[in-house]
Amino acid sequence: MFSASRGTLAAVFAVLLLATACSRESRPPVIVIGVDGMEWSVAEALLAEGRMPNLQRLLDDGVGGSLQTLLPTFSPSLWTTIATGRMPQDHGIPFFSELDPQTGMPKPGGLPYTSECRRVPAIWNLAGDAGLDVLAVGWWVSWPAEVVKHGRIVASYAAQGQMQLLWKPGVWKDGLPELTWPPQLDQQIAPRLQEGAPDGPYAAAQLARYGFSPRAWSAPENGYGDDRQREVSLRSTWVGDRTHQQIFIDQLRREVADLNMVYFGSPDVAGHMLWRYQQPEAFRYPIPPERTEFFGEHINKVYEDVDAWIGEILAALPPERVVMVVSDHGMRAYQLNDSSLLQSGHHQNGEPGCFVLSGTGVTKRGLLPAAARNLGNVLEVAPTLCDLIGIPALAQMSERKDQQVVQYRSLRGLMTPEWQNAHPEAARVATPKFRAPQPPREPVAGASEQFNKTFAELGYTGVGGEEPPPAAPPSGDDAPQ
Repeated sequence: MFSASRGTLAAVFAVLLLATACSRESRPPVIVIGVDGMEWSVAEALLAEGRMPNLQRLLDDGVGGSLQTLLPTFSPSLWTTIATGRMPQDHGIPFFSELDPQTGMPKPGGLPYTSECRRVPAIWNLAGDAGLDVLAVGWWVSWPAEVVKHGRIVASYAAQGQMQLLWKPGVWKDGLPELTWPPQLDQQIAPRLQEGAPDGPYAAAQLARYGFSPRAWSAPENGYGDDRQREVSLRSTWVGDRTHQQIFIDQLRREVADLNMVYFGSPDVAGHMLWRYQQPEAFRYPIPPERTEFFGEHINKVYEDVDAWIGEILAALPPERVVMVVSDHGMRAYQLNDSSLLQSGHHQNGEPGCFVLSGTGVTKRGLLPAAARNLGNVLEVAPTLCDLIGIPALAQMSERKDQQVVQYRSLRGLMTPEWQNAHPEAARVATPKFRAPQPPREPVAGASEQFNKTFAELGYTGVGGEEPPPAAPPSGDDAPQ
């Protein structure tokens, strides 16, 4: 595709990045709030009742719609696609843990993928190399924290399972290694990690708001599965999200970066675990009314809490800013016939995710009608972020379809004509030289066991008919040399 040498392309890329970095003062900061599994059917009902005022505020100052996702809908793959603009077979994170390259199935004893397994740069690498300031907290598959020029990274090893790992006995004493970049950031976030411990204030706040169901509801012989196990999964994720949100706000108050990113996983876990109480009429078995009464508002509460967290983030930002809220997929009722199965919500059919763009230079169109809500797909987030922060997107932000290359666009059409005229899209460049991918490794002994246990409980290891995709080799210029 390119006739120039790698060295020449690297030089051209460096010149373009330098040129765009010189004009970055004219660009407002960009804030990306990733909300796993956020579903419009839930959010729209709450908006109508005035229960998500901060999301409404963003919609009033921008536009909301949906993004098509990829199949299969594995969170590590999707969030890495969102961060890179690349297909899983290209970015190198196709599943939760290592796949056997011969069979494409989970490797026995395989370790969870880590940031070092990624074959291509993420948006934080590109922004940092361009001289822009970067802040990223809790993003999927970001452990170990990468060395990012001008970057502050608080990594995640297991995302939704992170909190169960961080406070596992023997880990808290010394902390999770390589959790932050730069390393001294550990000292800044330590107080928030302590507050997020099982006996800390965040756990107490979650318990006060959500309560804890009767012990009898955990008995498997009752025919409705272990609702207490469902609660524990939600509680752990909620506390992890709250911890990361507070870390994110602390860092914003120190300095708002050019590109700021944070991830929340609670809506996904709540949807998987408790959807039958959100939409009991969709299921073909009777649901005890006392359980519906107790759990029926849990998913709504999670959405309200995420909305409140978004409000606190907005309060830490300057008036001139661009805010993006993005989910990797939506959620629907699942396993309608068996009351004993752990999950009652899923996204295995590729339900589209939510997308909101708001702030300086964004067209004010509000939440689009359902029939006209599709704005694009998850592969278009990274090119859009490149455009918003003023760096060139990569030519390889594309997909091969029927032996043709489809290049994914920036969603710059959501910006005003004045913004588009003032900020021409930079010409695309080839992927710069990136470090060679490495095999995954554990941060501490037993971490992968905890990881796999957590996600087996969430149903992400082949449960319910979900199987990992076939392993695919890297392609084109990104193949290991």
